[in-house]
Amino acid sequence: MRNIIPRSLLVSVLLLASACVAHAGANKLVQVTHVPFSEWLSAQSGTLVAFQGRTSSKPFAPLGNLGVIDYAGQRAAANHLSYGFSASGSVTLTEYANGDGEVSVNLDFSNAINWVFDASSVQIFGFSPGQLAATPTATPALASGHLQVKYTVPDASNPTYDLAAVVFFGGGTIEQLKLNSVGLGPLRAGFGVPEGTPGQCNEENTGLFNTGGGGATADAFPCEKVEVKATGGGAVSATKPVGTLGGQPMGTAGTAVHGSWGAIKALYH
Repeated sequence: MRNIIPRSLLVSVLLLASACVAHAGANKLVQVTHVPFSEWLSAQSGTLVAFQGRTSSKPFAPLGNLGVIDYAGQRAAANHLSYGFSASGSVTLTEYANGDGEVSVNLDFSNAINWVFDASSVQIFGFSPGQLAATPTATPALASGHLQVKYTVPDASNPTYDLAAVVFFGGGTIEQLKLNSVGLGPLRAGFGVPEGTPGQCNEENTGLFNTGGGGATADAFPCEKVEVKATGGGAVSATKPVGTLGGQPMGTAGTAVHGSWGAIKALYH
């Protein structure tokens, strides 16, 4: 089941939380602890933070592709899948005199399962871990990239490390969230090309939630895109309708989203 949280609501909540919590930098530093990376990785639940691009560089432009990456490898493990996933990185916990803390995460991952939907919820790239487990002959789309996160926690003695819990469930106040990745794998028929056509997904996401929300950061994302294209040439476009969803037209398949901006859009269980 995929639950969508409206982006405007999420950004409002995050900005409000940032305004209500005193910035940790204003407090006296007590200590900086290097948290074992394995502790952070094992704390990630099966719930994933996903990103949705926008169709232009203007804040609050129409939504585009929604990219999902199993960046911690937890969904692959839960489905008994092994495609060579690996992860490394660093995690630090900064503690301040008032008890607040700030967590910084840098994650490098490779061979992470990657799948993408267009704005009409049509799957256009790759397969989810559940789909791969159900169809062993399916070819996965695998992504490699870098995830950078910074957030504050109200109690440095008991910080939350699960990223989804921080972003969606009040485990912390997110300050920065950046993802850059390249995924290679099969395009789906919903993209408007033959099923299995070699494709690529490029994601460039920068979420800044502590800038005041003005100018280019009015929607908290000065840079974000989720681009899908066929490899070996330019982006593929098509005009073939792909049916309906809930009685509503799904739109046109196969239009790649270039230079789009977006937001943290969804959580995946």
